[in-house]
Amino acid sequence: MFKYKDLRMFVFSLFLIGLCVFSGVYFRHDRMKLVVVLLLAFSVIPTLLIRYNASVFEDGMLIYTFRGIGILPQMIEFKDLTAYELISKHKLQLGFKNKTKKVYLLDAKTFYQELDKKYQGYSAIASLYTEACQIVVPADSSIHSIEDLEGKKVSIGEEESGTEQNAIQILSAYGLNEKLVDEVNLDYTNAAKKLNSGDIDALFCTAGVQTTVINELAKQRKIRLISLDQKGIDRLKKSYKFYTEYSIPANTYTDQTQPVKTVGVKAVLLASDKLSEDTVKQITKILFANEQKIQYALPVDISLDEKTAVEGITIPFHDGAAAYYKQYGITVNTEKGSN
Repeated sequence: MFKYKDLRMFVFSLFLIGLCVFSGVYFRHDRMKLVVVLLLAFSVIPTLLIRYNASVFEDGMLIYTFRGIGILPQMIEFKDLTAYELISKHKLQLGFKNKTKKVYLLDAKTFYQELDKKYQGYSAIASLYTEACQIVVPADSSIHSIEDLEGKKVSIGEEESGTEQNAIQILSAYGLNEKLVDEVNLDYTNAAKKLNSGDIDALFCTAGVQTTVINELAKQRKIRLISLDQKGIDRLKKSYKFYTEYSIPANTYTDQTQPVKTVGVKAVLLASDKLSEDTVKQITKILFANEQKIQYALPVDISLDEKTAVEGITIPFHDGAAAYYKQYGITVNTEKGSN
């Protein structure tokens, strides 16, 4: 039921409560010490209870998550949410563009029903391009594989970002975790600065290739991109449906003479569920009819055709997009909570 940090806090809290009870019995004849012990015990119990409560508002939901050994509130806006699913009476799974998050609640079913009443979500229209999971190291680094990141200081992206999720999943696929890798949360700009200065050993970046921050870093010092081996790619694709195999072409970056094998996630065009089926069907039609114009307007390469535009998307499609694809004999999933 619990993730690692949840279990750690839960066991710690139970131990502390047990210690308080034992001390209460031991100091039962010393009122001052007994009062201190009871205050400590009653301060722990609300900490346990608040972790399993959440609230739904008009524009989003408030949940409580662990940060270190503390519990802090986190607001999730409906515009960032793509799907949600009731897993059990105490567990709810929230879906975002390229990651999922499990929330543990006292009464997940009631919360799910309340969420169902107020949530106005977004559904997929099409995949525009692939965002590659790029692992960058200095050219003279001793790091040549994901396994070599063990014991190194690595930027895994900003906290709660898609890059962080990708980095954790990739490291996990190779048997690495926060105990074996010194993980730091940095945005791309600061990560590039610290890699250039030698303060970190590697950085993760999930973005369309020819990423500006990597291009700029390559002008300041020689860099290399780390390839994933086929076994690692296969493990990731098997564990996470949203990953696709991707090859960063040679000469994408300065001095990159060989293609780099990695995985990628789809950059997906979304539509509000408030839009009608006819409106979204027309939007989808216009999208494919104007591929060249869209390509000129974007800094990344896109490849739009009806077949590839539906590949690698794990969130439900809008009914209007589904109606458009049906004309080409393509069936897509439109059911919420099924991914």
